[in-house]
Amino acid sequence: MNVFDSTGWLIRDKGQHYLATSRGWFTLTDVPRGYGTEVPARVRGTLDGMTVRVEELRVGALAATPAPRRPDHVVHGRTELSEASRLRLEVQQWLAGRGYTHVTLPHVWFRTEEYGATEYALGHPALGARDDLRLLQSPELPLFFALAEGLEPCWTFARCYRHEVVHDPDRDGNYLLEFEQLVVGASHTSLEELMRAAQDLVAHLAARVGVTITDDHYRVLDGRGASGAAGTVTLDDLQLFSIPSSWPARARELLTDRLRDAGARLYRLDSDGPSALEQDDPVTGTGGEVRLGALPAADDGGRVRRILDVAGTMAGAGDDVDRLVALQWNPTWSMHPDLQWGDGEQSDSSLAVRSFTSARTTTPDGRTVIRDAELHLGGVEVVHVREYAAVDDLAKQAADAGAAADLGYLNRSGEVAPPGMVGLFVGWERLVAVLCGLSGVDRTLLFPRGGDGTLRTVSDSSRGPA
Repeated sequence: MNVFDSTGWLIRDKGQHYLATSRGWFTLTDVPRGYGTEVPARVRGTLDGMTVRVEELRVGALAATPAPRRPDHVVHGRTELSEASRLRLEVQQWLAGRGYTHVTLPHVWFRTEEYGATEYALGHPALGARDDLRLLQSPELPLFFALAEGLEPCWTFARCYRHEVVHDPDRDGNYLLEFEQLVVGASHTSLEELMRAAQDLVAHLAARVGVTITDDHYRVLDGRGASGAAGTVTLDDLQLFSIPSSWPARARELLTDRLRDAGARLYRLDSDGPSALEQDDPVTGTGGEVRLGALPAADDGGRVRRILDVAGTMAGAGDDVDRLVALQWNPTWSMHPDLQWGDGEQSDSSLAVRSFTSARTTTPDGRTVIRDAELHLGGVEVVHVREYAAVDDLAKQAADAGAAADLGYLNRSGEVAPPGMVGLFVGWERLVAVLCGLSGVDRTLLFPRGGDGTLRTVSDSSRGPA
């Protein structure tokens, strides 16, 4: 028997009382008569397994009749909140063990519009016309400034405020007006070294939720995408599925036939990026794991996702289930995207190029690409690694891109800025959603984002309270 003292929601169901907490639902015994359901409560007693013998029960008032159910985003037996807390502690310990210093970066900065989108402006009667202060879309420029001034390898959790256009209605919950990034910065390093660190961190956190990710699960793709009748297709457009090596030819054929019947265009992912599949592509043969990408039709209505969800449950008798779980997360890097936008890609940016803060390089075939890499996990971009441009190049690149940033404050850093400045940015809510198996990133949020008490994603931002 252990002492129990916890708060949560008092639930009554079929004559039995429970306390719903972020650690799970506890069965309550010896509950005094007269208590209803759906009310916040504090319970003290003795714990045996998941059963509590109640010695003291406190609520705001006795609830003899059921109270209206609160919105389901409020803490209500959501164990993922407790899991997210443990994962955050794991991050802190992992980074501290590797010599990273914790810092605090600002949320308020000068106008930058670094993503080519309007930032949220700050107003105050004491601010003059020259004080054009904004809420940051990301901490990229403060991190750049800190690294240029010689800050040692560091990390922080930073708030971000952004109004992104939702490209796919099925992913509405992945686009939040306010979200959090885990930010890691270092100098005298490289894009590839920080990618390696990101892989190790993701694998470490995955192990804490019982999933083993190894290096052979990862794919590294060229960022160009595939061109064809559907226009330029990139990793963000595709829904991924890895066909296990154990699947026979007939199972592979059945999956590809059903996806094509649903109107999807199919691609095979290899080191050169997505390549379109023909009807007789060897993906329908036997042997070897194949990473498949499906581009749903415009009127798909979720059919492709449902087909892939069902396929993901079809483990053979001899399959390693743990490996299949990790395999279907499809950890995939997309590297070195073209500097210029592809067809139809520039829907939520006014910049002439993808990034003015990134270093650039030229490929053997003459393309100018940026030194960035994006990691997708469970079909969601969870990590972005950026190798920064040299300080001397940044202002010119910003001007050429049409950015509104006044980067004069960086000029004095140019004389002492170290080489190899790289930032690693983890979409924290997105990563937690994948690790905890949640249906959407918005499920990681505790508090509402609107006065009507409901969660608000980008698609809700133009609507006032109901």
